[in-house]
Amino acid sequence: MTNEEIAQWCDDHIEAGQTVCFPEELFTSLTAESAQAITAHFGAHHLMQLPTREQEFFEWLKTHDEAVWNDLWANVEEQPYVVSMAFLPAFLDPSRGFPICDLESVDNYFFVPALVNGENAKDFVEAVRERFLAKQKVTVEQLLALECSLAPIDIWHFAWHHGIELERCKRAVQTLVDDHILLHVRTAAELAGFIE
Repeated sequence: MTNEEIAQWCDDHIEAGQTVCFPEELFTSLTAESAQAITAHFGAHHLMQLPTREQEFFEWLKTHDEAVWNDLWANVEEQPYVVSMAFLPAFLDPSRGFPICDLESVDNYFFVPALVNGENAKDFVEAVRERFLAKQKVTVEQLLALECSLAPIDIWHFAWHHGIELERCKRAVQTLVDDHILLHVRTAAELAGFIE
């Protein structure tokens, strides 16, 4: 589908009073430019259903960290898993998805490249990148540092995508903080200063 066809398809759903629910194959065919164009056209005022894979992720989250799921969805009066169309570009990367970055009742574990800024961070990440590109084994800490240095990611998507136990991932965060590689900003208010 062209950008114009996608926009018309969205308009048809919106005019019919429906939440936009993109077919899964659309997410695999969209480019970053297309997603940005659609987002620019519709702005943040129209709603969309999370992609199927993101809904599956949130069902996993509900069983693995219910407090986080409740912080995000428990007070939603209508159906959960409906978000602003402004998030459409976030769904193009299946390893990241809907950013979990504004939790109020539990600690945030959302990281952006600017938080990989400890005194040892640059050399550490570069060494991990070389190991990764050489297809050598990396630790959870090394993989997490590399992922955080590349693009924004939360610990829950990281754990789910890589099939790593959630508590092991949280211990990796603490190790990276202790080693002065990663800054862990726990509150939504403090984290807002790092998010574009």
